[in-house]
Amino acid sequence: MPNKNELAKVEPDELAIPQPNALAAFGGEAVDVSMLIGREGNENVTSDDKVIPMFKTLQAMSPECQGKKAIHKAGTFFLSGHDLSFDPDEVDIYFVPVLFAINYIELSPKGEDLAILARHTKIALDDMLRNKVIYFDEKEYGWKYYDPEYKNVIKVSHAHVGVVLLPDGSALNCVMYLKSTSLRASKELNTKVDGRMINGEPCKRYANVFKLSIKDKSNDFGTWYTPSFNSVLDADGRLVTPPLAIYKMAERLYQELSSGAVVAAQEEGRVDFATGEVIDIHPDAVM
Repeated sequence: MPNKNELAKVEPDELAIPQPNALAAFGGEAVDVSMLIGREGNENVTSDDKVIPMFKTLQAMSPECQGKKAIHKAGTFFLSGHDLSFDPDEVDIYFVPVLFAINYIELSPKGEDLAILARHTKIALDDMLRNKVIYFDEKEYGWKYYDPEYKNVIKVSHAHVGVVLLPDGSALNCVMYLKSTSLRASKELNTKVDGRMINGEPCKRYANVFKLSIKDKSNDFGTWYTPSFNSVLDADGRLVTPPLAIYKMAERLYQELSSGAVVAAQEEGRVDFATGEVIDIHPDAVM
């Protein structure tokens, strides 16, 4: 058994297939994992026919936490498309980062129908700052125009595509959007990933694995929750790399996204990681 801070090094033929009680009623032996591997039945499924779920940190005002019948609570992780939430204080969740992109999106003012009006490059944003067209507003956690006639706000959103390892032993591709007050967590993740060396050489982004937790923070404007990416160490204090099956899954995702053969899509929008272009992204992804 691995210790609490150690990720089990699972080989493909050792992956456990859970047998829920409802299915156990059918009896019989569990299916051998090797029999389940393949593309049979999915030959006609393309990237346009599926979505990569968004894995996000729920806030008090998140739609999933609203209403008398809400079953999800703030301060937990939520997997869209599956309607599942996970409390990292109760279960272990791991994340393997694969690709990263930055989005600068101009939104209509709060109180009006929220809409994306424009997308900006970092160069364009720097030009507007240098020419005093916009300024950073701490309360909005974004850039606003000096001209009072323009009430729009420009927000930055860090997109992390990766593989999330769930408590039941399954692994899924996902997109994590870290924005506004979670940008520090995003930068800390990039610092850990980009600064790691193996045998004196930089390592691939998906050679890293992190155990997820959640921190609560507050200021004069309120309280919020941010994800935390914690390095995983083995019994000898060395950084752990992903299990082989997960590494291959992450590598395949990287190759598909970086080549442009597949566009990372999820219910809040689409991001082309070959070009870094944001396509039809929903405002929730940047708020």
